[in-house]
Amino acid sequence: MWIKGAFTMSSRSLPLFLLLTFMMAPFTQGCDSVKKKQARRLAAKAVKDIRNESYVGATGKLKKAIEIYPHDEYTHFLLARTYELRNDLPAAIQEYNRAIYLGPNATRKAQSYYSLGNIYFKNKEFVKAALNFEKQLKVSGSAKQIQKIRPLGMYHLGMCYHRLKKYSESEDKLLKSISLKPDFIEAHNATIVMYYDQAKEQPDPAQSAPYFNKSISAAKKAIATGKANDRTYNLLGLAHQHLKQFPQAIEALNTAKNKNRYSAIAAYNLGATYDLWLEELLTKAKEEKNRTERKKIMDEASQIRDKAITSFKAFLQLKGGDGGLKSEVRVKIKKLNLMKDKELYEKLKKRGRRRGRRRRRRR
Repeated sequence: MWIKGAFTMSSRSLPLFLLLTFMMAPFTQGCDSVKKKQARRLAAKAVKDIRNESYVGATGKLKKAIEIYPHDEYTHFLLARTYELRNDLPAAIQEYNRAIYLGPNATRKAQSYYSLGNIYFKNKEFVKAALNFEKQLKVSGSAKQIQKIRPLGMYHLGMCYHRLKKYSESEDKLLKSISLKPDFIEAHNATIVMYYDQAKEQPDPAQSAPYFNKSISAAKKAIATGKANDRTYNLLGLAHQHLKQFPQAIEALNTAKNKNRYSAIAAYNLGATYDLWLEELLTKAKEEKNRTERKKIMDEASQIRDKAITSFKAFLQLKGGDGGLKSEVRVKIKKLNLMKDKELYEKLKKRGRRRGRRRRRRR
């Protein structure tokens, strides 16, 4: 006999038992194969529901498919995706992890890790997001299948490191993403922002200038791809603005506005750049001792002020502008108009003095 209390089977009956087990195995596998096919049929119907945005119907079908055959990573992956689309993120995370556990398919694993990374990134859990994007990149598989999401994984991993202020790691991953997909404009824009944020964190302008220049260089590389969008030019304009390269900043921001005439941020940035330029000119005019030169500077300042007012007014007319920012812009316009009124008053005052002198001479 075997261990007492555990089995009552005699040693003679053991070979017969094993024989029966092996004989039954093909029937069990065949049964599993039938169940898997049934489950896949339901999954195929669920895919149609997902495409039609009928997520509740898709969820019901996929749950039934899993009841029929619970070991298919594809069905769990689809259910996870459906939960994600329904914004049921805890359930989506659970199902993606289940798909990873069950799945021998490298591509499906990579997709699941990528999706998990995205969910954690949206929730601002950047450490968890980075961990999943790293796993996605480590998964091996068919080059053609993995290649599609590999640049995205590199890009998002770079974004995670950026949020964690690991700038050297962020730069490495973003540049690798661009090397895999040279016209990947989102990765180019993320690189510009990464250098820009590094510049803003520096304690003094001398230390920030090299990073702003890197940001400008990255923007020019993005433009060279022919895929640059209004965001690219906005970022380029802001980098020039911080370096007080106002004509270059205005040129870039006007291009951003031309690419997207409904961009509230482009209109605001234009107004803010003209406003900063105006401050620089007024300071320069105060320091200038030569009367003729000072008049030239003030004439230029008047033109820049008018352009600032026009840009800020354009911002107020566009939808999507921040409410608090709109209040700030109204105050700026009022201040700039008062400056204009004061200038006009001074001109009229001077004209009045000249007329008075002429009348006295005639007498």
